[in-house]
Amino acid sequence: MKNISKRWMLIAGFSVVVFIGLSLLIGLRQSVWFDEAYSINLAKRDFGEIIDLTSVDVHPPAYYLLLKIWGTVFGFSELSLRALSILAMALAIVVGIILIKKIAGTKAAVLASLFLSLSPMLIRYGFEIRMYALATLIAVLASLVLWDILHSVDRRKKRLLQLLYACLVAIGMLTLYYTIVVWVTHLVYLVYRTKKEKKPILKQDFWIVYALSVLIFLPWLPVVFGQLGNGALAAISEKLNLTNMMGIVSFNFIYRPVWQTDQILGLVLMIFVIALIVVLVRLKFRDAEKRDGFIFLVFLAIAPIILEFIICLVAPMYVERYLVYSAPFLIMLVVIICLNSEWKKILIAYTGGVLILGLVNLWQVGNYNFQRLQKPDIKKISMEISEHNKDTAIMADSPYEAIELGYYLDEESYFYAPYEKLSGGYAVLDGSEKQIRNEEDLNRFRCVRYVFYDENSEGGVLLTREGFEVEKRKNVEGAMKYKDLCRN
Repeated sequence: MKNISKRWMLIAGFSVVVFIGLSLLIGLRQSVWFDEAYSINLAKRDFGEIIDLTSVDVHPPAYYLLLKIWGTVFGFSELSLRALSILAMALAIVVGIILIKKIAGTKAAVLASLFLSLSPMLIRYGFEIRMYALATLIAVLASLVLWDILHSVDRRKKRLLQLLYACLVAIGMLTLYYTIVVWVTHLVYLVYRTKKEKKPILKQDFWIVYALSVLIFLPWLPVVFGQLGNGALAAISEKLNLTNMMGIVSFNFIYRPVWQTDQILGLVLMIFVIALIVVLVRLKFRDAEKRDGFIFLVFLAIAPIILEFIICLVAPMYVERYLVYSAPFLIMLVVIICLNSEWKKILIAYTGGVLILGLVNLWQVGNYNFQRLQKPDIKKISMEISEHNKDTAIMADSPYEAIELGYYLDEESYFYAPYEKLSGGYAVLDGSEKQIRNEEDLNRFRCVRYVFYDENSEGGVLLTREGFEVEKRKNVEGAMKYKDLCRN
């Protein structure tokens, strides 16, 4: 163990390389899907247009602006775009390793580096061309800065760290609004710590730090209020009921929703959870500093889930990816539990086995959409769709399919949308000459290659009503389908 302690940086570095390798290996096998295609569509536009389009969507602009800069420098290939997210998540792991080393020592850092690098949740959203990896990096980095603030004795250094923390809070909010759960968790911990130390809560300088972060974020705040009514997509959020609470654990460790686990997987997960709870309840720390670090990790891992539950009492807001920023803390907490268990070796081996099982599941399902119950296969279907007669127009069933196809097809597809104005996630197509609103817009076509998920939707009904019938060529096997249709 002494040799491991001496070589912890080497082990941590190797683990991060393993994480990057696994993320690339699994990530590059996946198709770009709607959310990612939307990100890329935005990133290819001017900075001003990105701000404008973001303001009518539901997410803040920071990630899209960074993606534009990255894409301009390194190109908009799938490898390049996924590399940005993978790099951000790899840095989040590095920062997490540094944090747990400060909290619990070298052995914890070594074990955390191994577990974090094998986390199916971090790998899955580490290759996603979305803001989740960047938000995770900001959340972990801000937590490290907060820990340093609380343990800094140098007044000048403390002030600089407080300024950095305020900036990270504001940048986090400009990256993903859901990071507010992390900042509230930090605030609750600070109040708890202040009360425990019997200090006056309202006289603490952390209130000034949070006020500064709000001040930095303030110019964007009016846009946030305007975004509250935005969104053009179907609701995918759920309530955080008991099943979804267990789902947080199942997604983080075996990458399966609870409702998809069979008896064996359910047993594996149940043994894992019970073992952790039993050890957690019996944990005792003689060292006050280690106890404080453990409590800090408990707040970071558990409080976001509790806060999410409270939010869901008002409105359904749970989606597994919206809690990805808490995944590193959950794994770090498991590391502390393992290392302080009487059954240390058994629990470490079991946790490692569970994470490997999760990797196998992730390899099999990839970026399967558990809300729409679909496996994106846009890359494959786009190759088939692109081979069409020039007299046959590609017509997407809705803006959703059109945006998904947009990354892979050289030409913009026509799409059915019977609306005067497109907003929310569809605003990128507002004013497009390719929009088909009604029967009159269809009169220009004799034949179309109709691309759809559900042929009984409005677009399919319109084509049938206008006399379009199926020709020989079609592919209706995958999630995304197409048919060649011509008028009689």
